[in-house]
Amino acid sequence: TVLSCEHGYIAHNVFVDNTDIDLVIGGGQGCVVELNTIAHFGKYAFAGLNIGNFNNNGNHSGSEFRGNTVYSEVADRLSMGILVGSHPWSTRVWVHNAGRVVGNTSYGNVINLIVEGVLGGEVVGNNIYAPQGSDSGCGKYSMNYVVNPAHVTNT
Repeated sequence: TVLSCEHGYIAHNVFVDNTDIDLVIGGGQGCVVELNTIAHFGKYAFAGLNIGNFNNNGNHSGSEFRGNTVYSEVADRLSMGILVGSHPWSTRVWVHNAGRVVGNTSYGNVINLIVEGVLGGEVVGNNIYAPQGSDSGCGKYSMNYVVNPAHVTNT
């Protein structure tokens, strides 16, 4: 859990079978999060990588989340591979700007990419494929991506 990443650099880490969320960034401008691997083989978690909002921050302007890989080898071990936003927990908490979420890979998760509760930013060029499982909390289907247009603007 990174409460705020102001002009920081988080890279080349390997996260395996963590619970709740493997890597969550709660805000911070100018942060680079790249080339991290998040994998699930046995333990269940809600999300792999979360661009979120802690302490009413949620501003990732100038930040880039790129080249990260999030995957699950076993069905139903990771509900959301990459989560941009915080609405799965509370619709009162918004990410004001998600920065750039680009060039990441997410596969084998129930939902590989979800954008929910975001007021700005760019989510583009991510490689998402082979969703598996049914335990997402968003219905009983696996999906490559979900975007709630009522809760996503200027993104």
